[in-house]
Amino acid sequence: MGDGAMVNRGVWSGNETGVSLTSCGSNMTIRLHGSRSQDFKCFDFSAKWQAGCGRQLTTYKGSFSSPENGLEYASNLDCEWVIEGHKGHLVHLNFDPPFDIRTSDDVCDDDYVEVLDSGPDGDLVSHGRFCGVQPPPKLISSTQKMIIRFHTDGFIQGKGFSASWDSSRSRATDSSRSGATHGSIELSLVKTMYLLLWQVIR
Repeated sequence: MGDGAMVNRGVWSGNETGVSLTSCGSNMTIRLHGSRSQDFKCFDFSAKWQAGCGRQLTTYKGSFSSPENGLEYASNLDCEWVIEGHKGHLVHLNFDPPFDIRTSDDVCDDDYVEVLDSGPDGDLVSHGRFCGVQPPPKLISSTQKMIIRFHTDGFIQGKGFSASWDSSRSRATDSSRSGATHGSIELSLVKTMYLLLWQVIR
């Protein structure tokens, strides 16, 4: 239910199992229908649900946060935010305090935030896994794409995190432009020196 209109995702009956559904918005309604009142006496089903998180982020700047930020986040989450800016721009990522990702050790194996960089060849390179109460340092991507993953296990929960990003033109792009100008200046200087030397010899 995204804009208030109900969307029918299907009808199931009999002994069907293993059905998995994803809502279009923040609400989902399940209706049980029987043609006779006696039908409900032998009706039995179970279902589990989990709030989704993570999304594609393509604006110049913005912010995002873990689910229920400020309250204890849920167990067994695997969220992924993909920030993708314009070509030739880099992503600047800041984690805002408070930062509270609980863990039972210092290696961030239980709950963690991991920031990855998409390299020029498409391979993902990790900036590291972060947990505890100290926000990560400011991180800058090497391309226009950055991926943030949030994982939680089934035991200890914290209050999560919030982060903001913006993008700016890559220095490599700027330097490539200035490099072309610098090359023409060097070529002009070499040509001038050659002409002077030719006149002296002559």
